[in-house]
Amino acid sequence: MKTCKYIKLRLFFVAIYLISFPIFAQEIEKEISVSQPKDHFYSGIQFYQKNEFQKAFNSFELGLSAAPNHPELLFNFGLSAEKLKKLGLSIGAWRKAVLLDSSLMKKSQVFEKVNNDLQKKYKLLPFKDPITKANRLFLNKLHIQLLIGLLLLVSFYFGHRVIRFLAQQKEAYLNNNPLPKILAKDIYTTLLFVLLLSFAGLKIAFITSNKATVITASTTLKSAPSKDSSTLLEVYESQNLILKKEVSPWVQVELPQGLKGWVLKKNLFQHWENPLW
Repeated sequence: MKTCKYIKLRLFFVAIYLISFPIFAQEIEKEISVSQPKDHFYSGIQFYQKNEFQKAFNSFELGLSAAPNHPELLFNFGLSAEKLKKLGLSIGAWRKAVLLDSSLMKKSQVFEKVNNDLQKKYKLLPFKDPITKANRLFLNKLHIQLLIGLLLLVSFYFGHRVIRFLAQQKEAYLNNNPLPKILAKDIYTTLLFVLLLSFAGLKIAFITSNKATVITASTTLKSAPSKDSSTLLEVYESQNLILKKEVSPWVQVELPQGLKGWVLKKNLFQHWENPLW
């Protein structure tokens, strides 16, 4: 018989599920519901279909000024930038779009070809940290909202089973009965919970990492945040960089090989809006 003692804990898990589920989708849903970005999006699509790529680019850019995290706007902004040969900007917009909506990877053939061509042209190195490797292997196929939704459902069930087991264990102690056995489904639920928690953590860490793409044909990596400082090397369009800190108008970045230096932030497209600017 279930004891009333654990009702509050169960209600706590229910509250977490009901309150937390919309958190990660909230910002994007809010932006999609705004009429102005929608208008710019549809006008941009019309211009793009008429091969008026500059007008399409301008429309998508206006939409992004009101809804900077709208994945479809970003994706089509990148397509129009590619037509205008703004290749670095195109790749930066694409990277941010697929971070926000991994389902767009299915339509990314154009960007993947441009990115591969630029990597070969400039001999660009990819990041090899564990989170980036995990994203490249399988995380980019998992939508963050789906992961969070599944995690909340499993955690609700997992919490329910844990509370029930603890209640049965306590009752067995009090009545001097044999301790309850751990069922196979409880082991599977625990493993699934840990797996989903790990995937969601890795996905969130990758999405919110401070990275940016070089959008100019090339830009100079300086040893200090000053035009008069020594030049370390040139970095090229589509190069992915880790952002470290800002001393406006400069940003300290780190290259895949570990070299750090300073570039003008106007030459970068940041993938995640939170941290630096």
